[in-house]
Amino acid sequence: MNFCDLTIKQYIDLNEVDKSELEPLDKSITRISIVSGKSIDELEDMPINKLISMAGHSAYTIPETLSFNNIRIGLSTYKPVLDLTVMSPAQFIDFNTLSKLGRPINELLAIIYVSKIYDPAKHAWLSEQMLKRKVSEVLGAVFFYTRFWKRCERIITQSLVSVTKDLTELVNEIQTDKSFQDFLTNGDGSIT
Repeated sequence: MNFCDLTIKQYIDLNEVDKSELEPLDKSITRISIVSGKSIDELEDMPINKLISMAGHSAYTIPETLSFNNIRIGLSTYKPVLDLTVMSPAQFIDFNTLSKLGRPINELLAIIYVSKIYDPAKHAWLSEQMLKRKVSEVLGAVFFYTRFWKRCERIITQSLVSVTKDLTELVNEIQTDKSFQDFLTNGDGSIT
C-alpha cells in the first residue's frame, strides 16, 4: 500500500500501534488489520505465507514531497491556510493549544483547513470529516505546520512578550506623566 492511500484514521491508528507495547507479531497483525480492513481474528486464521504477503503490501514509504490540496466536503471547498498573517487569532490559539496537547492529526487539520473563515463551532464536525480524507490530500499541510511551528514558536513567543512589555511600559509612562494627567483632568488643551 502506498502511504498516500492511507486515510487519516488509518494513519492515526498505525501511529498508536507503533507507540503500543504489543509484542512484535501482534503489532504486525494489528498493522495489517488496520491497512487491510480485515479483523484480527480473521487474520490470525490465515496461513502464515498469506500474512507475510499481506505484510509486504502493507509496508509504506513516505513520499519526498506532499501536496497542499484544497479538499471538498459536501458542497464546500476547504483550503489549507499556509500563511500565518491571514490566520485568525482564534485559529492560531487553537492550533497552538491542540498541538501542545498532542491531539490527533485530524483535530489539527480541522484548524488548518477553512472554507471561508475559521469557525471553532465546526471543529468537532470537521475533525470527524478529516478522518475519512486520504493522507495524500491533507498531510502536506500538517507536515508544513508542525515543522514551521517548531521553528517559529520561540520567535512568536518572544515577539508577543516584547510587544506586551512595550505596551506595559507605555501605559506606565502615560500614568506617571504629570502634565498628561493634568491635561486629562483639566481638559484645558495645554500639555506643556
